[in-house]
Amino acid sequence: MKLRDLPQQAAQGDGPGGRHDNDHANFRDIQIYPTSDEFLSAQPPFYRTVREVFDTDLSNRPRVHLDNQFRLLREDMLAEMREGIQVATGKKKGRRKAVTVGRLVPAGLDVGDEAALKFKKCCLAVKCFDGLQFLQNMDLAGRKKYLKVESSFFRHQSFGVLCREKELYGFAFVDRDIDLLAQSPPVILLQFTDYHGLRNALLALQGNMKTSSHVRFILVYTPVFAYEPVLKGLKQLTELPLQDVLLDPASAKFEFTPSSELRIVAEKLQARKHFEEALSPVGQGLKFDEAQRAALIGALTSRVSLIQGPPGTGKSFIGAQIARCIYRYSKYKILVISYTNHALDQFLEDLLKVSIPEDDMVRIGAKAKCTPTTAPLILSGQNCKYRRSRDAWNIINSLKMDAQASAEKLTSAFSYYQQLSISWEDISENLEFSANDRPFYEALLVPTGNAGWKTAGKRGKTVGPDYLYQRWRKGEDAGIFKQTTADHGAVWAMPKSIREGHIERWVRLMVEERLEAIQGCAQEFNDIHGKIQTHFGENDVHTLLQKRVIGCTTTGAAKYSKMIGAAKPDVILVEEAGEILESHILTAMAPTVKQLILIGDHKQLRPKVNNYALTVEKDDGFDLNRSLFERMIMQGAPHTTLCKQHRMVPEISIFPRKLTYPELLDGPKTSGRLAILGLQDRVIFLNHGKQEDSDGAVSDRRDGDAKASKKNLFEAEMVLRCLKYLGQQGYGTDHIVILTPYLGQLRVLSDLLRRNQHDPEISEFDRFELIRAGLLSQAAAKLDRKPVRISTIGRSISFSRRHRDRLTNNQITTREKRVILLLLL
Repeated sequence: MKLRDLPQQAAQGDGPGGRHDNDHANFRDIQIYPTSDEFLSAQPPFYRTVREVFDTDLSNRPRVHLDNQFRLLREDMLAEMREGIQVATGKKKGRRKAVTVGRLVPAGLDVGDEAALKFKKCCLAVKCFDGLQFLQNMDLAGRKKYLKVESSFFRHQSFGVLCREKELYGFAFVDRDIDLLAQSPPVILLQFTDYHGLRNALLALQGNMKTSSHVRFILVYTPVFAYEPVLKGLKQLTELPLQDVLLDPASAKFEFTPSSELRIVAEKLQARKHFEEALSPVGQGLKFDEAQRAALIGALTSRVSLIQGPPGTGKSFIGAQIARCIYRYSKYKILVISYTNHALDQFLEDLLKVSIPEDDMVRIGAKAKCTPTTAPLILSGQNCKYRRSRDAWNIINSLKMDAQASAEKLTSAFSYYQQLSISWEDISENLEFSANDRPFYEALLVPTGNAGWKTAGKRGKTVGPDYLYQRWRKGEDAGIFKQTTADHGAVWAMPKSIREGHIERWVRLMVEERLEAIQGCAQEFNDIHGKIQTHFGENDVHTLLQKRVIGCTTTGAAKYSKMIGAAKPDVILVEEAGEILESHILTAMAPTVKQLILIGDHKQLRPKVNNYALTVEKDDGFDLNRSLFERMIMQGAPHTTLCKQHRMVPEISIFPRKLTYPELLDGPKTSGRLAILGLQDRVIFLNHGKQEDSDGAVSDRRDGDAKASKKNLFEAEMVLRCLKYLGQQGYGTDHIVILTPYLGQLRVLSDLLRRNQHDPEISEFDRFELIRAGLLSQAAAKLDRKPVRISTIGRSISFSRRHRDRLTNNQITTREKRVILLLLL
């Protein structure tokens, strides 16, 4: 099926296209970042409901589905971006003051170290005369020290917009260079998201433009790094493996014929033979209950398998066993993906524990985001035996020479742009060959004398070629040539304001010509740089081809889709699939994929989105935060549910059983655990009559109708007293977690705990929200005192796998028992 074909228009309502200059019928033509016209448009964007998508006939459904996934995900990004820009420009209230720099002057184009032939993508260097004055109060050494310590100040790859009031010129990432930032005035490097942005920026900052002094660069706290690779991946998808199962789960055939050895494993498991011992690592016995056995069989014999695991039922355990079977009894290559680095590392550690060799595994991503156990798996640290041929090096060296020549052309084009004074000679050359402006050329051309004689003006001075142009520009008449210019009376009759308008238009056209040259040179340079990077990336592709298990986050899978596609994965195994947006999984689907294994629980957390209007909870039918896992189950896809939990004592497991999981069973090791010291019961409910207050400084975005969050100081103080009491019983704060449903209450608790010599260990998601609202500084987030885990319920902190395993196996002492204080306002 040709996924690049244009999807049919929606059956009801207005179709796509025509609302603004970035609204197109084909979603592949839509720029990822918005234009000014789009930002100013009052018309709602076009997207379909899930029902409209699945009412489409099967032949057209894949194209419509991809189209809608792109539009919904992009609108989720734009919703937060709009809010950030509105706060930064003062059109919306916000506690956090946006970092803004102004009075910008272009200083050059940075393409890396040309002398060493070490290049990078083209960046615009701009001097900042407003917004960073505090740096000028330090000497050079002090500025550099400050910038090294405060790495979050103008953080590398932070995102912003160049704008003037309502007009947007372009979006750019900061390429942080401490030496340039420490200059006086500071110089920042802006890597624009597209060439139009670079061109518009240079036009807006051109010295002759009246508005250039009002142009500002504003940092926008929108995590576009999590959106852009996926949006690009959706635009580049040309085929979708397993699309019949993914888009018609109720009718499609799920059966899969595995390799001969895997088929034997599945048959023995189906026959209930004690094949578990053969699957076990050496020296360990391994037993499956019936639900685990069914889940393993389904994963080995289905094109798409869905395994639901309620809390504590061993989702990660069965996932590791599935990966181990595929690794041991087939030649298939497995791509393991998860939404967060934390979840990815935990699962890779599980794979190491089930005896998948480290030498056969690789992790794509930054080493700084790894655990010590998974750090050796990082792609950049692999000992690759790949050696380029002499021909390959010759191609690379030739490209470097091309890049150097292109960089010189780029520098020359920029120097021409910086010639702020545009002479009559420049203008006349353009007027002479202009069909519309030719009369101006004839009217302002100084007549030439006969036989080589030159015309003299007052005091005998020779009349220059710009004599008439200068008089016309000033609003004067033709002077000594008044009689000879009578045929061009209309030009000379124009008032000064009209003349200035024409001159500004001519100058603008000439500047744009120079900018087109820069734009072309920048594109040529970046294309060459991209080819160099591709050649150097062959080393990574060769490494991936040698590995059997590849691990990365969903964002990484989209970002490195070409490299992963070249590695030809056969199976995708998704951890915590219920918390991952469908678009993230679709972009990971390389053409070679034969199986998709989704492990998660759609009855726990849904994927995180920022635009409440698009959520399941809003009930308008767009359902952006409904995962592929949940959607397929709702549409009738066969799935396996794990039934036996091994984590909670029965006094606690009764709550999820009564509320959500009626068939949940307790494992044998969940009973008989020692009681919590100082408490009468394992579950205690407290009641009080102290009403909560509103916290207007922050809002809970999951509650789209509320303009403010909630807080209750009485409950926060009660928590502190409970914390102290449990400490007196011998429980350390590292074994206590505080959960609250409201971001406002989380802030109150955090402040109270800090005042009492505790460092609240706030979850990554909540910390971002507080920093974004200006209620938590980066410095405060780095304090290192007695840690207490604290989080909103919707984004609770992941427990250490080591602690969780010890809880499960009842191998911890009484004083190490973890306590959860659940606050319900």
